[in-house]
Amino acid sequence: APEKLTANEANPSKWQYSPTFTINWTNPQSDVGIKGAWYKLGEKPSYGTDGTFITQKPFSITADREGSQTLSLWLEDNLGNKDHNLSSTVILRYDQTPPQNPATCTAYLSSGTIATIPDKTWQNIDADLYFVWDIPNDTAGSHTGSGISAYSIAWKQSPDGDPGTGSIQTIPNYESITLPEGIRYLQIRTRDMAGNWSTATTLFTFKYDKTSPT
Repeated sequence: APEKLTANEANPSKWQYSPTFTINWTNPQSDVGIKGAWYKLGEKPSYGTDGTFITQKPFSITADREGSQTLSLWLEDNLGNKDHNLSSTVILRYDQTPPQNPATCTAYLSSGTIATIPDKTWQNIDADLYFVWDIPNDTAGSHTGSGISAYSIAWKQSPDGDPGTGSIQTIPNYESITLPEGIRYLQIRTRDMAGNWSTATTLFTFKYDKTSPT
């Protein structure tokens, strides 16, 4: 059986948003020599020629769907001997679908307290703010995705603002210093393990007014 079978130098491969993988392995010792290899992506091979024959290594393959897929690879020697039951496998992990953002969050007056503040409601409380949210779903097409890896989050003066991707965090909470008076929009973007970023959305709208009317 082939040894040290990898996809992009790992098994399983790292999650990536490109469908192309480089497959490599080490041939075992053979008295008659190795002629080539057979491979099959997806279902297990059922017989010796149940796949695609190649004579070069490494080679490139393009995943035909998102999610995790198993590639089986078995060898043929120079006498034509081959056995699909002696195959090795490697898992290819491909995800080009952007993750979802958190749908909602809970806002607290400070970290560790139970006093919450409502979204889109005028406040006059001068305090630090602390936000927590549930980890959103991530899919790869119709399959399980790579999972959430990070968030980019920032206050903006417009609901159409974008926090960018330059400053990121990995935990599903955010602590903010006291904001100036007015309306501020907490904008968030979410990144998955394959490197896909969601579009920006408003997670919370903070309205703050501490000035007495005249």
